[in-house]
Amino acid sequence: MNRAAGYSSKQYFQLVEDGLLDSDEPVELLDGLIVAKSPQNPRHAATTWRISTRLAKLLDGRAIVRSQLPVIAGAFSVPEPDIAVVPIRDDEWQSEHPDVCMLAVEVADSTLAQDRLTKSRIYAAAGVENYWIANLRSRQVEWFADPDPEPRVYRQRGTASGSDPLPPTTFGLDLFADELFAPVTVADAR
Repeated sequence: MNRAAGYSSKQYFQLVEDGLLDSDEPVELLDGLIVAKSPQNPRHAATTWRISTRLAKLLDGRAIVRSQLPVIAGAFSVPEPDIAVVPIRDDEWQSEHPDVCMLAVEVADSTLAQDRLTKSRIYAAAGVENYWIANLRSRQVEWFADPDPEPRVYRQRGTASGSDPLPPTTFGLDLFADELFAPVTVADAR
């Protein structure tokens, strides 16, 4: 796919090196475009923390769980998934950002359309084996597996809610959809 009109991953990082883009700026590179990230509401932040903490416990010593950090997903995309499960490296990815990811998780409320359309295609193209969207609106996990990089799609997809099990990942995790969401509060019920 030709992205001549947009930024490459290398150009994107060069903007930071040149001081034209602040490394803490809430943006990410998606298909050659620098896109602003939405501010997190408390429920988004709590769900991101809950999922990353749960995965870190389950994967201790088998993978690194990163939260809201860059993943190089091809020549024109550097998303910052809410959670990314990446291989263990001796340097803990200090010398470069990961360019491989076994599981990407996006916590979605206002970004649901972008996460379903744009990000699913970016992650499939990058060969991310498993992609989950923790849909805060419906309290469902939309899951994607078996990426086909050339057409940028996942061959398998589905939803899980409540006590539904999530499909097995690379690590054979046994997780249920409701484990990813905080308990329902009075404010949620309104």
